[in-house]
Amino acid sequence: MKQSTELKAYFCKTNECEIPDDEIKTIGYKIKKNLIILNIQPGKRFSWTFSNTRGKIISKGHKFSFDGHYIIPIPQQQKGVLILHIKQGSQQRTHKITRF
Repeated sequence: MKQSTELKAYFCKTNECEIPDDEIKTIGYKIKKNLIILNIQPGKRFSWTFSNTRGKIISKGHKFSFDGHYIIPIPQQQKGVLILHIKQGSQQRTHKITRF
């Protein structure tokens, strides 16, 4: 299952978005300054990838979250649109982040 949302990050205030799902209870997002704070289902491995609109990978990583919280830094050098792909188990979320 693939879902898409759009987050506009102004970085002078905090935007919040929650995406409920059957298998992943809630993936919550807070964008504050240049960080995305993930609130994910604990005890499962997840991975993320930042890419630009042309598909070039800017940064990526994977982590096992014990407490359900994880912070991903937003790449500093990129302006414009960033695509964030988050995968946990069989579920994948795609988010478009617009930097101004």
